[in-house]
Amino acid sequence: MDPKKLDYFTFYEHPENDTSWALSMGIDKKVYIGLCMEFTSGGIAQLYNFDTEKEKLNHLADIAEITGDDPASGRATQGKIHFSLCPASDLKMYGSTHATTAPVGEPFWDPYSMLNDGYKYFEGAHLYYYDSKNYDVVDYGVIVPRQGVPLLTLSEGAERFFGVTYPLAHLFVCNMKGRGIIDLGKVSEHYPISMVNYKDKYIFTSDSYGQIIKVDAKKLKVDYTGVFLSHPNWSDGRLTGWMCDSVVGPDDSVYCCGYLNNRLMRFWPEGDEVRFEDLGYPLEEPIDANIIRILALSFDTNSNLFHILATDKGSYMMSYNIGQGIIKNHGLMKKDGLNATGWRSAIDEKGRVYFADVGNIPVNLWRYDPNK
Repeated sequence: MDPKKLDYFTFYEHPENDTSWALSMGIDKKVYIGLCMEFTSGGIAQLYNFDTEKEKLNHLADIAEITGDDPASGRATQGKIHFSLCPASDLKMYGSTHATTAPVGEPFWDPYSMLNDGYKYFEGAHLYYYDSKNYDVVDYGVIVPRQGVPLLTLSEGAERFFGVTYPLAHLFVCNMKGRGIIDLGKVSEHYPISMVNYKDKYIFTSDSYGQIIKVDAKKLKVDYTGVFLSHPNWSDGRLTGWMCDSVVGPDDSVYCCGYLNNRLMRFWPEGDEVRFEDLGYPLEEPIDANIIRILALSFDTNSNLFHILATDKGSYMMSYNIGQGIIKNHGLMKKDGLNATGWRSAIDEKGRVYFADVGNIPVNLWRYDPNK
């Protein structure tokens, strides 16, 4: 890849934070990023946005400060914002907090054994929002006691959030203020990591074997469809067919990828059924690398599904045109000795693709510009 096509912006204000999983484009056209500190005991997550015009990172909130959960308490800390940043039409960006960071001074923290511990437990996942009109952050308090919420999706039409708990993997709903919580039960052996709102009518996710789960956004009926995403031949689907990312395409299909799978897939509701298609991975030219997984799905305005292809040689920026059915390789992403990769992405009005680091410390926000 021509290095001119790739830019990065380093989170120098918080150089010890170590990963970034949550990234979403706001209605205000700013990129919102959750900056985690999950590998350092007592670490605290931070909320940022990036002004795409001024090319500036803006620190918005220290998660410990807005939640009032003091890291000196001895409990597991508010160290993570996972796949949970939800843009709303009123220019708010909602999010939830997640639990994997160990308490101060502890090298390791087990979320299962600590669920009922009297001292080192996690207080619970908070629901909060950043208001880009008032430049204010509001915390609604704990919505799930003693568990994190690694996955959150907003259905404004149903006026509900849909979320998943960790470690117990229960699906739940709550209203826009984190109240009226309804537990819809355990939906997976391991917690789902991708969920998509389909036209405010359905919410789709998968269990850890790749079974597609359809939820009626208003009636809250949970349908285990019996339709499974593809998985490698050497696997029974467990944690390989597991849906890793998903996005609704311009053809009204949900495009998705598996956790350890080198295939693009799509599915769509048809009456009471869910139809599924394995698209394979139709490369124009083969890649001299072992493919690990597909990540960070986002559509541009020309029906190109941009995504990251993670391999043993590094990560490639790729795009799949749903009309032509061909995947284009835009190149291996390396710059200034750094490997670029990410788990979620967003595209701005100029067609530039944004994603944030999982692998470099300090963390960077990356931008790929196909127009250069």
